[in-house]
Amino acid sequence: MVSICIVVHGATLCIEAPSQATIGLLMEELARHGYPPAFYCLYVDGQLIDENRLVAEFGENTVYNLEIQPEFKPHWDNFWLTAQKDLGEFPVGHPSRVTIESYLWSQRLEFLAIMKYAATGDFSSATIGSDLYKLTMAPVIVDGVVVTFALSLRTVGLEEKLANNEGGLLDAVLCALDGLKNRFFKRNVISATVAGRPIEGFWNSKLDEICGPEGSPRSLIRRERIGPETDYWPGTVILNRQAGPADIHDGEVVLSVYFAEGKLHIEATGPWNRSTLLETTMMQAVYQVLLEHHLRKRGVSFGHWLYEALFREHLSCAFAMERCPTMKGALFAGRRTGHHIFTLFQTWFASRFYPNCIGTSSLMLGIH
Repeated sequence: MVSICIVVHGATLCIEAPSQATIGLLMEELARHGYPPAFYCLYVDGQLIDENRLVAEFGENTVYNLEIQPEFKPHWDNFWLTAQKDLGEFPVGHPSRVTIESYLWSQRLEFLAIMKYAATGDFSSATIGSDLYKLTMAPVIVDGVVVTFALSLRTVGLEEKLANNEGGLLDAVLCALDGLKNRFFKRNVISATVAGRPIEGFWNSKLDEICGPEGSPRSLIRRERIGPETDYWPGTVILNRQAGPADIHDGEVVLSVYFAEGKLHIEATGPWNRSTLLETTMMQAVYQVLLEHHLRKRGVSFGHWLYEALFREHLSCAFAMERCPTMKGALFAGRRTGHHIFTLFQTWFASRFYPNCIGTSSLMLGIH
């Protein structure tokens, strides 16, 4: 047996292992100490170690470093780097800062799981940006009705920036909206969501129509161009003009981005029971582009922003618990959340550390 010293999160962990053990077996032992290989890997002298190598190759005095997996380590590092910075009236060491950091550390593996999903997760679910009420209101929707959902841009000066494509902002919005063609309906996820609810019967009868038949899922929006190429923004399936009923004769939802009467219009047009799912999703897609644009201009990392966003949520929860300790609350912020990943973090944080939270309206179906 050899004694192995491993540095992890600034602390030293010593474990015993057979000299002929592989690095893979060493990782299994580390998992039993709370450091699973899904989130961690071993380095020696800055080099990632292959799990098939023998511990004996490195000698008894080697110092190993257990690091977060490189695919999402930047998010993790930037987040905790922010924990070392003063935030206005909340300097490092402020009781509120200490509280939220201890909360997060107490659920480190769950926190890491969402961090990893932020970097490597599957975001292809058509309902990833929707609210639960979109499913619950479905039975009252009139079949055969074509509607248009329009996004309202309320930020002062934003339309001018988009019109001028400032910093490629309009290009980024078009790219984000065009990417919705790669989100597909997942029947099993919707079935699991409505199971045991009054709307279950309705959705079971409508799965083929809205989600597509088994094995051939429909996409959130139409994936191909129909009509003149000049009607579309280059390289996208987004119309550069207003859409009408004649444009959706195939029953698919189409997106339009166009300027008219001094205003930028961002719209989803299609059968009511499908285009309704674009209302919150379209809003979130544009909001995320604007957030990323804003962070780039400020030179702020996603991890830094995430720390501050979670900290603000913590302050709100603490205020509610102090002033209204018996009041129950639900989270209805998904449609205005600047990043889908924060919607996950926000909901997770409230469910873990705000005992009066009774749930969320967000359908975060990308995690299934």
